[in-house]
Amino acid sequence: MLVMMDTAMSHALQTSGVIPDVVSPQFKNQGILTVNYGEEQVAIGNHLSVEQTAEAPKVMYVSGEESTHDYYTLMLVDPDAPSRADPKNGPWRHWVVTNIPEGQPDQVNASANQLTTYIGPSPPAGSGDHRYVFLWYKQLQGIQTFAPLSQSVHDRRSFNYSRYAQEQQLELLAVNFFFACKE
Repeated sequence: MLVMMDTAMSHALQTSGVIPDVVSPQFKNQGILTVNYGEEQVAIGNHLSVEQTAEAPKVMYVSGEESTHDYYTLMLVDPDAPSRADPKNGPWRHWVVTNIPEGQPDQVNASANQLTTYIGPSPPAGSGDHRYVFLWYKQLQGIQTFAPLSQSVHDRRSFNYSRYAQEQQLELLAVNFFFACKE
């Protein structure tokens, strides 16, 4: 079952260009990242409306391995700001949550863990589909103190999430994404 899901995920990541635009071609999901906006589930490249995604979703990661008491970081980025044809402001940082204890999905939405508060998708009208990519990382140092990130909307653009992950010693474990656009 997990092999079939990984194959479907890899295909969707490649078809959408998430691989190589956001994630390395060598990446392999090491678990399942479930993201729910109320009753709507993010399903590897489905379309959700701006209205459906206005509030922070519920996120859960399942690895299938024995509990290790690890801590995780979640990021949500839009590589297509202001448009996929002209991504000069991408990746746009929509959400960064740190120190999420394993097996405690309610902590994703805890205010103490919000390094960057959630801002839902708001692509410019007529800019086409934007890819909104959830990145789930294992914190290799366990629970840690992260340098603050600006909450300013202006400072959220051109976020080098891969460099940030490397600096913070984060290992990418899972990816999920959806499309949204504004007519």
